[in-house]
Amino acid sequence: ELAVALRPRAFDLLVALDVLEHLPDPWEVLARYADALRPGGFFIGSIPNIAHVSILQALALGRWQYQSAGLLDATHLRFFTYHSAIELCAGAGLAAVCRARDPSSR
Repeated sequence: ELAVALRPRAFDLLVALDVLEHLPDPWEVLARYADALRPGGFFIGSIPNIAHVSILQALALGRWQYQSAGLLDATHLRFFTYHSAIELCAGAGLAAVCRARDPSSR
C-alpha cells in the first residue's frame, strides 16, 4: 500500500527509479501513479531487465545468485523483462514516449 495518498490528477511528473521491482504489487502502485498524473503528465521509471545477457549466461550454467545490489538484488520481489515492463506501464494506462532500446532489436 502506498504510504502517501496520491490525489487524482495532482502531478505533472512522477518518478520511480528502481522502485517497482521491490513492491509486492507494482501493478496497483503504477495504476495509482497513473491516476495521480494530470492530463499530459509524465511518469519516469526505471526497471531492471531480468533478461539481461549476464543473467541469461548464468542461468545457462545453472546459476542464480542473489546479490546485495544490481539485477539480482536480494530485495527484488518482482522481475521484469523489457516487454513485461512495457506491459506493466500499458496496463496502468501509460504510453511509452521514450524508452531504452528494445534488446531484441539488435
